[in-house]
Amino acid sequence: MALPPTKPLQIRPYVRGQDDKLVRFTIGRACVDSLATANNKLYLHPLTLSAWFGFSCLLITYMQWWPAADWPLWTWLKPVPLFAAWAVPIMFAIDWYNRPYFEARAEDVLRRPDMYQVEPYYARSPASGVWILEYGEKFVGLICVDASMDSLSEETLNDANKDDRKYLQNKWEKGTSHTANIRHFYAMTEYRKTGVQEDLLEYAIKHVFETDKTVKTIVATENTLDDWTTRAYRKEGFGVDRVVGKMGILGWELRRRVLTRKQWEERQKKAE
Repeated sequence: MALPPTKPLQIRPYVRGQDDKLVRFTIGRACVDSLATANNKLYLHPLTLSAWFGFSCLLITYMQWWPAADWPLWTWLKPVPLFAAWAVPIMFAIDWYNRPYFEARAEDVLRRPDMYQVEPYYARSPASGVWILEYGEKFVGLICVDASMDSLSEETLNDANKDDRKYLQNKWEKGTSHTANIRHFYAMTEYRKTGVQEDLLEYAIKHVFETDKTVKTIVATENTLDDWTTRAYRKEGFGVDRVVGKMGILGWELRRRVLTRKQWEERQKKAE
């Protein structure tokens, strides 16, 4: 019996028109994933569990639903609904207070110029690029690296200029900066354990440094909620530069990571 052909794992460049919706949807989804991760961490936080258990016990005492020693065995399940009753409002409250941080970040990211016209924006420098990782026909992840002259800009488009093509064209100066910026980096949850995101990151770094000698540094903003990105950046030699912001109830950090050309070249020599 012949074995089925293996599905190729490939990294390909962004295709205008074909990948527009995929890229925008994925970048928006990354912010939602962070919200879900933050909520889950808070659900299992010791303080949350303690509050849930304490309030549930108080309600059970008030209702006089604690089973007695001489009661039938099935009556020991009587307090269970009250434990569930407190779980729902606590989970709702956590999401209610966490959500604004992540929705504000998602709105900020999706209103930036690179999301308006992906291909023209990243075509301004040969070192820039958008790459998509696929397993057969399945989407696995993407990475967007901006090496343009305004690679570090965090400007967003407002209602007055977001549909003005002339405004964007005047702002989009061609050329390569000394610092490239990884604006977006995402891998589907089910593939992260395989480490494919590390291959994607390595591919992008190699392209940036080998394509244009002008680039001396690559920076990336790391969300500490996403452990998989932390592992990938560490593996490729990115060091923590500074904290650039915080998110959520517990103030999870957004950190700037940096990799210099010198560090990358030294790592390449050791790998040979």
